[in-house]
Amino acid sequence: MQPLEPINTWQSQAARKPIPKATIADPSPTRMQYKAQRLWLTPLIRGLVRKGIPAFAVAFFALAYFSDQEKVQSLNAAVTTARETVEARPEYSITALQIDGASPALFAELDEELSADLPASTLSFDLDSVRSELEAMPAVERAVLRVVPGGVLSVTVQEVPPALMWRSGSELILLGKNGTALRNATARRDYPNLPLVAGDKADKYTAEALALFAEARPLHGALRGMVRVGERRWDLVLAGDQKIALPEHDPISALRQILVLAQTKDLLRRDVTLVDYRAPRRPTVRLSTGALEIVRTQQPASKTRTNP
Repeated sequence: MQPLEPINTWQSQAARKPIPKATIADPSPTRMQYKAQRLWLTPLIRGLVRKGIPAFAVAFFALAYFSDQEKVQSLNAAVTTARETVEARPEYSITALQIDGASPALFAELDEELSADLPASTLSFDLDSVRSELEAMPAVERAVLRVVPGGVLSVTVQEVPPALMWRSGSELILLGKNGTALRNATARRDYPNLPLVAGDKADKYTAEALALFAEARPLHGALRGMVRVGERRWDLVLAGDQKIALPEHDPISALRQILVLAQTKDLLRRDVTLVDYRAPRRPTVRLSTGALEIVRTQQPASKTRTNP
């Protein structure tokens, strides 16, 4: 009996057969492939292929398209129409105005200024530009703008408070503490608590006027206002046609001396129409017409008694 061969004998024999050389692939690249791979590894070539060629293609087609004026106009019209369509949507519309922190006079100014721009779209409404315009107004120190739900433009302002009222000719002008003209006033009764000044260029001396008004507080409600005379000095106008003429230099010290005389000697309660303190070393007073007549009639009698 012959011995049995293994089952995989034919596989072993097939494996021992030589493989033809033509069936073996050479893994090494060709010369051209090698050069192409080296070029691709160069950053300049890779950047040119990945970014330069697409950018050049886009620029070329864009130049070719935009060189035609009709196409450009058509594109602009389409973009404008699309923008207007989106801006006109109700959810982007500003139709109402809310102003907080302003006095009635300033409220009217702001309402007139901002209502002219409404209705508007939130997509085209420049809040920063409008805020800068409002803060450029003399009466507005600071403004905060925002669009709240419901299409409402909310404006919160910090107003510059008026410190003086200046009568310039026939106009009444509200001044800030630094002399800036804030707005015109229609009547004195609208601002009864504001000090009143008059005279040419009185607004240039706002700080001095405020200091004099503060010093004249003991006069209570007798002080009606101050007049700038010759752009050099002040006259205080009191009730009862009384006037105090202050000197050009150091008027506050002169006013303090007058107030001392008014408290100790009842100077302002007498029949005096003018207290002239322009020369503090030689102050004078002017009596009213009635008081002057009484003095004149009493002088002869006094002489008769003293010289019989």
